[in-house]
Amino acid sequence: MTRWTHPFAAAFQRPRDLVPTRPVDAPPVLSFDDALHRLRAQALADFTVRRDAGGYISGSRREKPLTWDDLEQSLHEKLDSYRQAPGAFVLQLGVEVQKPTPWWRHVGLGLDEYLDRTPGRSPVGTVVWSPAPAALDDLIFGDLFSLPGQYPKWVSESMGNVRREYGINSAFALAPEVPLRWASRVRIVQVTAALERQRSDHITALQQQAEAEGESGYRAFDMWHNRHAQTVFMTPALGRRILRARSVPELADLLVGSIPWLTDEDVTEQQLRNTLAVSVAPPAVRR
Repeated sequence: MTRWTHPFAAAFQRPRDLVPTRPVDAPPVLSFDDALHRLRAQALADFTVRRDAGGYISGSRREKPLTWDDLEQSLHEKLDSYRQAPGAFVLQLGVEVQKPTPWWRHVGLGLDEYLDRTPGRSPVGTVVWSPAPAALDDLIFGDLFSLPGQYPKWVSESMGNVRREYGINSAFALAPEVPLRWASRVRIVQVTAALERQRSDHITALQQQAEAEGESGYRAFDMWHNRHAQTVFMTPALGRRILRARSVPELADLLVGSIPWLTDEDVTEQQLRNTLAVSVAPPAVRR
């Protein structure tokens, strides 16, 4: 079993005034087989509801029409492939599927749609299971991005930024090469989620100013992406400082002093408190 010898892990303490006071009501960790059974049952039940409702099949084209039988076969193949998936991934899915309102409900999908996007799927024989698919971050941390004023789509963009900054291609939640304990990883994502609304407002203001100055067409499209990239703020260096903060006011002061587009410390502190109050289930597999 991995020993956490990194100084950030050893020094990290959970200050009383920096974490939620209510306990996290985490679902139990199922066995591998029970988790697979629960996933299969839920995914097939969601698929049956969707098929009975009928309607348009997303991804179906005139040149390559899809039938409900195609989708059902694809879903069964995907579920069967989880036998070869990393145990940490399957066990964590087993935790997430027990939540009263799991993440895929927040984004308006059934579990079948979340697990198997048929048109873009890879053949089962070529599925590559890196330590855990990046989508696992959405499942674990997605609730942090469902606060009022937030948008579910931010979780994928924000977690993608975090993964790139930490140099990993798999899920930040479980990547073994990230030298941080679970509580430290959660803190970094909590802060990322807390600032997304202000980050988005800042980008929108830049866009509006540019449009008023005549920016349009391809340049406007390119600059939109450029502004998103320029406002990425969560780096390992900042993460280390965040983990040393001993209180919410201290953390807010640190962030406002470190990020140019953060200007209102009171708003930042309140957003941090709101996000810290959202429960995050612990990992199914402890490292």
